[in-house]
Amino acid sequence: MTGRLRIATFNAGLHPEWFPYVDERAALLTDALTGLEADVVALQEVWTEPLQRLVGSAYPHSVSADPLPPAAGAWAAGGATGVMLLSREPFDDVAVVELDGLLLRRAVLTVRIGSVTIMATHLTAYLRNAEHPDPLGWPGENQAQGRRVIELAAGVPGPLVLAGDLNCGPPGPGLIGEMEESYRTIRSAFELNPYLEGPAPQCTWCPGNPMVTVGDHGVIDHVMARGLRSAGSRRIFDRPVVLPDGTATPLSDHYGVLVEFEI
Repeated sequence: MTGRLRIATFNAGLHPEWFPYVDERAALLTDALTGLEADVVALQEVWTEPLQRLVGSAYPHSVSADPLPPAAGAWAAGGATGVMLLSREPFDDVAVVELDGLLLRRAVLTVRIGSVTIMATHLTAYLRNAEHPDPLGWPGENQAQGRRVIELAAGVPGPLVLAGDLNCGPPGPGLIGEMEESYRTIRSAFELNPYLEGPAPQCTWCPGNPMVTVGDHGVIDHVMARGLRSAGSRRIFDRPVVLPDGTATPLSDHYGVLVEFEI
């Protein structure tokens, strides 16, 4: 593969017990994806009807990290990870590696498109209203998952992209850090984080979003890379959508990120 590769990440927030208007937003998301100028989209929290059935010809190739093999535990979301990749081009070498965690099952979904390997994931959030049995708590779980991600990345030859809701990020102008040590751990394995290190990045987790009930302005959704050159980035899916009944709502509790790379 030569030329340009555009990769997006978006946490869709499609769990009917946790978020409103799930079916309506899922339908509007398929419209938004159809018009998105991306070659590959990493989605998180997709627990409704598989979106690839709805997106159609825009992204004819798709793969999910689910279902994982059965495992003991009181898992939320039926033990699903909600992680999915959509692509305009076919991919090879699909692999899923489960990450250790509590409450929600986590995994890394890896594919190869041409010469580029893409890893998609959704790491543990800092659940401030829930106790964790480990003294290191939710930040410790997130960091352990981050270390596993960079172990997997170390075994990948050639250009590599990591895309997903990592639930961690650094502070910056107008931004509050979240589980910063975890972010530094992951960031150390990648040469680029073009959106966050571009001019005046805006939050992807924003208290101004009416679906956000806790937390501060931060960038926790990332598209990192090594072995590639950045050709621009932007925030996506950050405008309200209108439901069939006229209700205006965000597309999700997150905003997304799109990065364009030169190969």
